[in-house]
Amino acid sequence: MKPRRYALAVVAVLLCAPLTAGCSFGGDGGGAITAEQAKPRIEALLSGTVGAVQPPVQYLDELYDVREHTDWKHDSDGKSLVLKKRHLMPMISQPKRTVLLQQLKDYWKAQGYTLHEDNNGNGVQGVSATAPDGTKVGVSFLGGGSATITAGIDPVVTPPLDHPLRDTSTSPRPPGTPEPGTQDDPYWSH
Repeated sequence: MKPRRYALAVVAVLLCAPLTAGCSFGGDGGGAITAEQAKPRIEALLSGTVGAVQPPVQYLDELYDVREHTDWKHDSDGKSLVLKKRHLMPMISQPKRTVLLQQLKDYWKAQGYTLHEDNNGNGVQGVSATAPDGTKVGVSFLGGGSATITAGIDPVVTPPLDHPLRDTSTSPRPPGTPEPGTQDDPYWSH
C-alpha cells in the first residue's frame, strides 16, 4: 500500500474506531446535524488544535470529505461522516513527535476532550480525542515525518451533491506548494 493511502487508512481508523463504539455525535442525543452545523465545529476544532502547537507550524488544508453511510447494497441511510484534514508542513522528527503528541493531549484534556491513544507497532503513531460536543479529532504520523490532524463529525445529514461542502472541483493546494511533511523546520525537524 502506498504511504499516502496508508496514512489515510490510519486516520480513518483513528477517527472511525471511536465512532463505532456507541459514541453520541450530534450533541443532541446522537441525532444527525446538518452540514452547515458541522463545518464551523470542524473548523474550530482544527484551528484550536493547530493553534496549540508551539512553536507554530504552517499547514495545508484538504477539502472536506463527505462519506455517506451505506449498507452492503450501497444504499444510503441519508447520513454521512464529514471530515477535514490539516497537514502540517514541517517534517516532524521522531523526538519531536512525542513533544507534539504531548502538546495536543494537554490541549485536548484542557478542553475537556476524551483521549484515545493508538500505536499499532507498524511505525504509525497517533492519538485521537472526542470533544464534548461529539466532534472527533486525531493526529497521525508516518515514518517519513509527516503529521496530519483530522477532525470529523458523524452522523451528519447527507448534503446534496451540489452542496458547497461536497465541491471537490478546486484544490486547496496552490501550484508549487511542497509536499506536507517535507519542509525543514529549525525546531520540529531536529
